[in-house]
Parts: sequence; C-alpha cells; structure tokens
Amino acid sequence: MANATSSRREALRAQQLAAQRAARTRRMIGIGAAIVAVVLVAVFGVILVNQLGKGGGSVVPPNAVVNQFGVQAGTNPNSLKDGIGIAQDKAKADAPTVQLFADYQCPGCKAFDAAFGEKLNELAQSGDIKYSVQIETFLDRLGTNKSTDPAIAASCADVVGVFPQFHLEIFKNQPDTEGAGYTKDQLRNTIPAAVGLSGDKLTQFQQCFDDRATASFVEQQNKFNGAFTSAQYTKLGGNNSAEGKAWGSTPLLTVNNKRLDTSTLTTSDANSIADAIKKLAAS
Repeated sequence: MANATSSRREALRAQQLAAQRAARTRRMIGIGAAIVAVVLVAVFGVILVNQLGKGGGSVVPPNAVVNQFGVQAGTNPNSLKDGIGIAQDKAKADAPTVQLFADYQCPGCKAFDAAFGEKLNELAQSGDIKYSVQIETFLDRLGTNKSTDPAIAASCADVVGVFPQFHLEIFKNQPDTEGAGYTKDQLRNTIPAAVGLSGDKLTQFQQCFDDRATASFVEQQNKFNGAFTSAQYTKLGGNNSAEGKAWGSTPLLTVNNKRLDTSTLTTSDANSIADAIKKLAAS
C-alpha cells in the first residue's frame, strides 16, 4: 500500500514538473514571438523611413509619350512612357518624329537649347514636327538627385501645363559649374515664377515637386532612354566610331530615329535646325 501511495506521489510530481516545463515553454515562445514582432516592426519602420526619405509617387505627366523606336529596338518591351511630348496632337500626318535626349545638368544641352530650343517648340506648335523631350538623369553621378530634381520639376511642370517653357527655363538657370546642382529654391520658386506660374497652379506645382510625385516616371525615363541610346552606341561601334560615340553623348537629336549631326548647325540661325530636320527626314 505504501509503495502504491509512493508511486502515485511520484506520478503526480512528474505531472506537475511536466506542466511547469510546458508553461515555461509557452512563456518562452510568447517572449520569442514578441521579440520577433518588435524586430519586424523595427525593420518595417526602417524600410518605411527609407522609402519616405527617397520620396516619389507614381504620377505620370499628361503629355508623357512612348519612344516607339525604343519599343521596336526592344529596349522598352512594355511600351512604358519615357518622354514628354510637346504639342504632339498638332503634328501633321507627315511630320517627322523628332526626339531630344538631354540631361538638365549637361552644359552642351544648355548651349543647344539656348540656340534651338524655342525653334523646336515653335515647329512642334505649328505641327511641322512630332516632338518629344527624352530626359536622362545619368549626371546624378555628380551628386544624388542633382539631375533627378530638375527632371521631377520639369515633369511636374507638365502636370500644370507649362512644360515647354519650363524645360527651356531650367537650362537658363543651369549652374555655371557642372555638378553644382540646382537649388530647391530655383526649382520650386524662381523658375516657376519666370514661366508665369502663380496662384493655384503654383501651389499645385509646388505640391507635386515637394511630394516628388513624378519620381517613378523620371526614373523610368532614364532607364529606357539610357538603354535605347546605349544600345545604339554599342551597335554602331562605341568610342571606336564617330557615330557610335555621338549616340553615347548628349545633347542627342534624332529625326525618324536617325541622328542629326548638331555640329553642322549654325547656332546664330535658329532656322538652320528646321532645314536640317527637313533634309534628314527626306533622306
């Protein structure tokens, strides 16, 4: 009888110990889960902060267009918009497709636009060319967002309907030293004022710029324009050929996907570009 009682006590004690171990295990699992949850929240917080730090929305400018030559070349297989058209709805049926590839930090692009930018806008408005600006931001290598910021400003200008003027005004404000970068005040206030933005339109533009609302579009532009021009550069011999090298530089102006040799233009005669476009389109 004593042995039976002793056995029951031992069995009960074993059950109690097992229950205690199970309880400890449950507590440890709970603590572990809580730690994991805290870690996940912290990681998510870091990711969220990083994303907010980068900024950027998915607004696509209303006059965004697709480089069909890039689509045909396979460098933009999904036909995503990678340029901003100027008065393309006015283009005549036989108007040549004219594309300007540029970076807002490029000094050569500034010189080109000073000579021919207004004339290109005029030709687009009259329907004589089907014109688009294909912005690249490769000069961000000189400083984070130094090319991206003006590109975002330009695409936000299209959102409020003043891209053609804003595009030219950016170059007029380009820093004397390549890589110095535009100031936020220039992009947010000085240039908008110069192109006549005020009131609600100015507020809308500044909100777009502050939110970096078009950042994804700008990144998309750089990706596909860079892929397109790089493909041509490689195909045409790269630095080993004058034509290949020209496709790897900005400003680059194309007419029906043929490069226009801007070195042959007379910078003091804006009409020289109209003649050169007509001649190349007919060749």
